[in-house]
Amino acid sequence: MITVAERLLESWLDSQTERCYQPAFIQMLVSEGWTILHNTRHSPIELGKDVIARDPQGVLHCFQLKGNPGSRVTKSEAASLLEQFHELLRLPPGPEFLHDRDEKHVAVFVTNGEIDEEARLLFERASTACGQPGVAASRYELWSRGKLLSMATPAMRIWPASIEATRLILNLLAGDGCEPPVPADISTIMASLLPPDGASSPARTSAMSGMLVISEIIKQRWYEKENHQALHAVTVLACIAALPIADTRERLEMIEGYAPLALEHCADLLREAEAKNFEPDRSWAEQDMLGEIDVMWERRRLVADCAAIVMLGKRDLSVELRSYAIDLITSVTHQVMLWRQAQIPSLVVAFWARSLVDAGIGKEFDLAATLRAVEDANGGDDERTMLPGPYYPGLAPEQAALDRQPHL
Repeated sequence: MITVAERLLESWLDSQTERCYQPAFIQMLVSEGWTILHNTRHSPIELGKDVIARDPQGVLHCFQLKGNPGSRVTKSEAASLLEQFHELLRLPPGPEFLHDRDEKHVAVFVTNGEIDEEARLLFERASTACGQPGVAASRYELWSRGKLLSMATPAMRIWPASIEATRLILNLLAGDGCEPPVPADISTIMASLLPPDGASSPARTSAMSGMLVISEIIKQRWYEKENHQALHAVTVLACIAALPIADTRERLEMIEGYAPLALEHCADLLREAEAKNFEPDRSWAEQDMLGEIDVMWERRRLVADCAAIVMLGKRDLSVELRSYAIDLITSVTHQVMLWRQAQIPSLVVAFWARSLVDAGIGKEFDLAATLRAVEDANGGDDERTMLPGPYYPGLAPEQAALDRQPHL
């Protein structure tokens, strides 16, 4: 009998492109004891290799991922992929991945769809040279939908047992992908996946891998809408939730391998904002200027948050995109719009990033002006809303409202 969790997993896998299921695929490999050596973005310089890893026995594998959501690899599609397939077979990975220069790899073609028999025969004919001199691959394998579903078993083992966490997952998968994630909901889901106290080390490793796989599953609707800011937020929340069981080097490396995905989502958001001509020093409205006036400043700040994180994370960017990110960070720290919580954590990150790229003294003047604005917003009288609880340690709201002195 197919469980709800298994049905949701199938639904998720059948709707993903190769780029969307690649992070979950990495975690599936890790859960089976693989060592990830390289995980690349999809670009023309891949040479047919999206992922490079060693299996638990130390055998080198090179993977080429293709997305066939809810469909099949037909003979005609296989024919169109032969050039990339030949690169996967014939070209070796970089020398830094090899034990010695004569080491051969196993070439693996991966798809989340099915593979027609005619397509399999075409791949088989193309791989007859495997193992011969001058060919980098010793053999080839084809992994399709069934293989990926079986690899996701660890995630199903730790599927939330609580009704509340399951309800939250269903709500996310039924959402429209436009709303931002609610941190409390993501935290509740992730907390329900943590192993019990005293769990064995293998159980904790399996739980962490499952948490990161499920993190990718619940991001489905945001992937569909290309809501990069939401994808970034869920990735960060998942990493934070997994930290309590990152008590070995192996499990810490699992988080370190997953966390760069947050930088990728941030970079995607910057590319989208630049493509839509969202200029840092202009009003940001997509359709209705008056209808969006309440969110324009917040929209710019959210994109600037991602720009700051990309800069702090030292993500490789094109010259144009790096310049755009710097302009965003400078603009959001020069013209500060303080909302209810004064955006203090966000502004700390933005000023920190600006300090790395701005050698002038302007950032110090802007920081002083921002601190003064926060101080003014902290007055607490009838006309100025004071900052919320975290900024008033030890003071009840009523007492803080009576106190005319700023509390910073």
